[in-house]
Amino acid sequence: MGRNAPSYYAVAKGKNVGIYKTWNECRQNTHGVSNATFKKFSNMSDAQSFIRDNSSTSRGSMSSSGGSRYDYGSGYSSHSSYSSGGSSSYGRNSGSSDTSSATRTKVYVDGAARGNGRGGTVKAGYGVYYGPGDGRNRAVPLSSVDDTSTVTPTNQRAELHALNHALDSALESAKSGSGERYQVYTDSSYAKNCVDNWSQKWVQNNWVNSKGEPVANSDLIKEALSKYQAINELYSKSGDSKLEITHVRGHAGNVGNEMADKLANEGADAM
Repeated sequence: MGRNAPSYYAVAKGKNVGIYKTWNECRQNTHGVSNATFKKFSNMSDAQSFIRDNSSTSRGSMSSSGGSRYDYGSGYSSHSSYSSGGSSSYGRNSGSSDTSSATRTKVYVDGAARGNGRGGTVKAGYGVYYGPGDGRNRAVPLSSVDDTSTVTPTNQRAELHALNHALDSALESAKSGSGERYQVYTDSSYAKNCVDNWSQKWVQNNWVNSKGEPVANSDLIKEALSKYQAINELYSKSGDSKLEITHVRGHAGNVGNEMADKLANEGADAM
């Protein structure tokens, strides 16, 4: 489909049900909404059918927008992205006050991008893995969380989106008072360092790097940093140790990391 062809962002469950012109409008109406359901279509008829089939209400604004069609749906807290089904106690604590890393919910995240950052046709996605058969497992195409007509998909953005997805879940759980505490694992030194190490200096320098240039992917880094700080403030208030973002070696036989990698590639395949 041509770059200027119309597309349709259908929001079936969100702040306002409707069909929107732009990804930004779609994101504004779905971001932070638990169980948000949305999808990008190439024609109005399919978008309307999606809302009829997935929405409990027919209300909401209706307008046209742009994009291609994909089936693995949305990212972050949405349930319309890939799910392996079922549930699992893998890495999940029992809600007790013991929040050592051995009893925390362990979440593995990964990103994938083919033709990384070179323009043209790039397939990219991210994966989030909780455990075998866990219904929270996700494989998400980057086209569902970025407007890929204006933002080039890259492996770094995929890694940061994966981290944001896990942090969203951890923050929602912390706010709910469920007692469930998280530990996040990534094979991306970049994603970990963005939040754990480099961000402090970037904040001091107003998000300009050492070369005097705007920090790449600052939108996603700021988002992750805000969630990370909010989570650990809540953990601290309840007497729990902080959520750690732990680096693991990629392709080194770590089952959680390998499964997150598999999901990331499935997400890329869905673009």
